[in-house]
Amino acid sequence: AKRSWRQDAHVALKALAKTHEGRTELAKILNEKAIDRHKAESILVALSNSKAPDAIQHLRRYAATVTDMELFAAAMEGVLKSMPEPEARRFCLEQAQKLAENPDAAVEKLMFFIRGLRQDDDPPQVKVLRKILRRTKNEELRVACVRSLAKWVLDGSEARDDVLRILRQRLTDDNPAVRVAAARALGESGNVRYVRMLAPLLQDDDRSARQAGAEGISALLGWDFPGSVAGAELDAWIDQL
Repeated sequence: AKRSWRQDAHVALKALAKTHEGRTELAKILNEKAIDRHKAESILVALSNSKAPDAIQHLRRYAATVTDMELFAAAMEGVLKSMPEPEARRFCLEQAQKLAENPDAAVEKLMFFIRGLRQDDDPPQVKVLRKILRRTKNEELRVACVRSLAKWVLDGSEARDDVLRILRQRLTDDNPAVRVAAARALGESGNVRYVRMLAPLLQDDDRSARQAGAEGISALLGWDFPGSVAGAELDAWIDQL
């Protein structure tokens, strides 16, 4: 019976989303303070699937005010899905640039837009990620930026050298997860001069950072790194380098 009710509700929401008046009514319901999560998610899906310009505006306005990050993401995904990919990428970049002014004020929203960036020859994307890294004190955000920058390492664009410089600086980050992400990215660069820069990680206090350093050095020198090595075996393997 519960499943049948949900199916009926889905059909009703889909029907409402087909008309301007229905979409307006759905937006009103969506903004009710007492609305439960399941109903909100269902309305967001209905508005997103309609792809009507007014539905997208309702999604944008909702995303601008909602504090629940899962609902924010659902609304913004609907907005992005309505755009051609290049436009969606530009939109994510514009939003990231705005939030980068004070990155720690809206960490989760900023991380959402960072995930929406795509690798291309677009220097502003690298510039905004570097700006966030310089300003944020949030460890998760720094990890997200470094992982996003890693997309450029294997690329032959002009941005690659700038990205590698940023990643080198992150080898001494306070957060071991950032050091790990930077080491792995540099290990994929194919440039053996980074062996010397990765070497200090072999003495890192954090085991995952030591392993990332060993993996990066092995990749640069063309060695096979035994992926199953851990614990004391990892330390013994590192001592042999």
